Amino acid sequence: MDFQTPEMLVLFIPFSIFILWYWLKRLNYREHSLPLSSVNLISRKKGLRVRLYPVLPPLLRFISAGLIIFALARPGNDISFSEVSSFGVDIMIAKDVSLSMLGTDFQPGNRLEVSKKLIKKFITDRSTDRIGMVVFAGEAYIQCPMTTDYAILSELVDEVDFDSVSEEGTAIGNAIALSVARMSDSETKSKIIILITDGSSNSGIIEPEDAARIAAEKGIKIYTVGIGTKGDYTIIVPHGPKAGRYRGSGDYDEESLKKISEITGGKFFRATTEAEFVEYIDEINMLEKSKFTIKQYHEFDGKWMKYLIAAALLFMTEVLLRVLFFRKIP
Repeated sequence: MDFQTPEMLVLFIPFSIFILWYWLKRLNYREHSLPLSSVNLISRKKGLRVRLYPVLPPLLRFISAGLIIFALARPGNDISFSEVSSFGVDIMIAKDVSLSMLGTDFQPGNRLEVSKKLIKKFITDRSTDRIGMVVFAGEAYIQCPMTTDYAILSELVDEVDFDSVSEEGTAIGNAIALSVARMSDSETKSKIIILITDGSSNSGIIEPEDAARIAAEKGIKIYTVGIGTKGDYTIIVPHGPKAGRYRGSGDYDEESLKKISEITGGKFFRATTEAEFVEYIDEINMLEKSKFTIKQYHEFDGKWMKYLIAAALLFMTEVLLRVLFFRKIP
């Protein structure tokens, strides 16, 4: 057991001294004398009530006070870690957040919002998989390391926006390399990267196919999802210095995305609608799961309240005994 305020335990020193003084005083205590006409009046033996009166009430009160001091020290279980074995897949989601992701051709919303909604659905359908997230545009950054805390991960997905990465462009190679780096220490057999983009790689210092070869060497499969329709589309920027309505055109590099998946043993998906996206995500769900160890984090678990409750019950018991059982004439 640990204590958050162990200095309060020092109160036991004066408390112990007081208890010792009290009982020494009781040993030397003489009851008041009353004149009686005959000793026969006091010849009867003392009953249970008389014998318990000098002992039980003060004992209950002292124990109650001791429990209060103990509670003030705030006992409980300290922060700790534990490891639990489970079965699942290690997944890194590499999410494109470039300006073109605001294209409104991916109905019923823009590409960014629809993909965020489906990513959250994908996360909530998990039970034991470890999932992390990388966001990228002209550069790639970690949005969330691999975790099984899906509530936190979903909140971080909500925070993703087109301005999550300030650098303009589409650095697919950098996104893959960063995802691989975050998974390199994992001993899980099944490791995948889900790359979601609507553009062609035009930024970064690492070529997408070179990054894919590194992933293949690490036993990581890459599933690429190209979203959006071909041709012209409308981009609506809702806020910021670039707020306004723009015209976008072109398409992502389908051949490059297919090559990335082929190198790693993954698969390429082309999603032009939300329904297609859902279908492909369901297919990824069928991947083989393997055993891995989850390290769980435990915060301080305070136990002080039960000591306060016990102290209150003992104190009330002592009061009731004095009122109902140990009644005496003043």
